[in-house]
Amino acid sequence: FGTPLVGCALHSAMLHDTRPALALSALVMALVYVLLAMFVWKHGRLARWRAAYAGLALVFTTLVFPLAFTSGTTTVLWAIEGALLVWIGLHQDERRLRWAGIGLQAIAAFALLDTPAPATDAVAVMNPRTLGALAIALSALFSAWRYTLAHASHPLIGLLAAYGFGAWYIGGVLEVETAIENLSVAA
Repeated sequence: FGTPLVGCALHSAMLHDTRPALALSALVMALVYVLLAMFVWKHGRLARWRAAYAGLALVFTTLVFPLAFTSGTTTVLWAIEGALLVWIGLHQDERRLRWAGIGLQAIAAFALLDTPAPATDAVAVMNPRTLGALAIALSALFSAWRYTLAHASHPLIGLLAAYGFGAWYIGGVLEVETAIENLSVAA
């Protein structure tokens, strides 16, 4: 793990001013590790490297989002990626994937906090902050539903549902506040 992480850090230091180049670099690294994971998948002797290469591919893919997109788009993509990891983790009975997915959905909330308030002329609901909150809510509720199908009772079901409804509520409150501000500015 040291070589790709040190290489990524050095590359980041060289290209710190050009985010598109960093995003492309992360994407290329993700593809390299996907190819390596596919290669070792076919060779039984190298089976222990599968998870390592797949994990590195996932890490570099996740890094592409904030480097290539705005914080609003990153929020949506991380929330969706987190829900997919939970789904796959439940399907494959892989605890690490499930926790990575839940963690990624939580990190999506931090990306949402970095999303600027919509402009006064923005269309109601169709703005990055509200869509990000909706993506987090739907991803968390989807994850809770998948946990419900996999495990009749699991403590994460309630937590994920509360997180989803909380994100939905907060997104709605923020949208109403923006609409009220726009009305007061127009008046």
